[in-house]
Amino acid sequence: MLFPAIPTAVQAEEGNTTTTLSVEPAIAISLPNTIAFDLTPSADGVFASSTASLAVSTNNETGYSLYFSTTDTDNSLHGQNPATTETIVAVSGSTTEENFENNTWGYNLSLVSAGDATTYEAVPTSRETALLTTEAPSNDNYNLTFGAKVSTAMPSGTYTNTVAVSVVANPKIISSLVDLTYMQDMTQEICAKSSENDTTRLIDSRDGKYYWVAKLKDGNCWMTQNLDLDLGVNNGRVNTTVLTPEDSDVSQNWDSSSAYPLQATELEGAISSNTSNTGTYSWDVGMYVKSDPTSDSDCDSVSSLADSSCISAGWTDVSSMTPMIDDTSNTVIAGGQYDAHYLVGNYYQWNAATAGTGGTITNDDAADSICPKGWHLPIDNYDIGSFYYLFNSYDAYVSPVILIQSPLYFSPYGRLTSGSLQFAGSLGLYWSSTTYSRVDAASCLYMGVTAFQPSSYRARADGLTIRCFAYGDIN
Repeated sequence: MLFPAIPTAVQAEEGNTTTTLSVEPAIAISLPNTIAFDLTPSADGVFASSTASLAVSTNNETGYSLYFSTTDTDNSLHGQNPATTETIVAVSGSTTEENFENNTWGYNLSLVSAGDATTYEAVPTSRETALLTTEAPSNDNYNLTFGAKVSTAMPSGTYTNTVAVSVVANPKIISSLVDLTYMQDMTQEICAKSSENDTTRLIDSRDGKYYWVAKLKDGNCWMTQNLDLDLGVNNGRVNTTVLTPEDSDVSQNWDSSSAYPLQATELEGAISSNTSNTGTYSWDVGMYVKSDPTSDSDCDSVSSLADSSCISAGWTDVSSMTPMIDDTSNTVIAGGQYDAHYLVGNYYQWNAATAGTGGTITNDDAADSICPKGWHLPIDNYDIGSFYYLFNSYDAYVSPVILIQSPLYFSPYGRLTSGSLQFAGSLGLYWSSTTYSRVDAASCLYMGVTAFQPSSYRARADGLTIRCFAYGDIN
């Protein structure tokens, strides 16, 4: 027996690629437009029936629900002769062919495999409740049978009604945040159902951007990358002109007509100097990540992350790259891809971060925020929903750098103040919804590579970054 020898100095090169095919749920229904049958009555009444084939098929993983009713609130058969006012009324309860009362009608819906119709019922007059529900993909064939018993007391003619059959794909069963598609679909119940370290990318329905989110040790679900929502209309960019309770963490619409009107986000290269503590300015500095967020190198007092000092500190424009779609990489930038956990996001004044509700607050927390619906700005205390509670869950006080690493991914990306970006790469500042004892300041997270303060403060006029969270456990 011969065994081929392979030189030890030569190794085969291997490559992997992932191909994804998305198959959307589909549903089909087949039913004749008209079901008719003739009947010659007698004094004692004669029963007759007619059966149509109803076919339903779906590939939806949670099956379908079938609804069946008349198209109005009347389930009698009405004579088509204008001189006829009599109607064939619906049967009462469940009845068999032998027990039909004269001048009544009903229906039976049963699987073909179950055999012929046996009992009849009145056609429902509303579609509030499904007639039947399945729980898996299926191809089902039904017999839809209508029966009537008519006596000679009923004038001759044609008697009709219109019945609607509709089939709806059952909604997907949500057992974890990984089953969601949009940020706005998050609820406390879904977060509570999720397991620690469940993670996925969700879409913000307001602008279509993706965000990494995760269930963390504090029992809550957190965005694990910075918010990047552009406010207002600016240069034709896809963004939002109005925040509504249907898509945002606001109690009422926030737009240009509000007491503190929504101010359009300033785009790359347009970092203005705004010192108003009631302003609603925000800034989009571009799609940048820092190649090593855990290093203490930074660029300071710059007008753009394209500044040469920022490039030297490791800042990279990733606008022409693609985001990594798995959560297993240990590299921030590799092979034309980047880890979106570390995208810089936008910077917001506190009154912008709080959707115009932080303009005059002196003692209370801000009521609203620009977070997606179901998500909120962290609070500034020691309770669940605060930076302190989250970081204490990870023993971050022992090793502060854990804040920057998986699974938290907080980024020391500086602040915007007096018209320039400061400490970009060495210092991180994140707004909370909580006020500070000074009316010109608000509470925030202050963090760096080697230390942090979960309860610090900054001037409300400064532009800071944002992380939103969703409650999973508030006990």
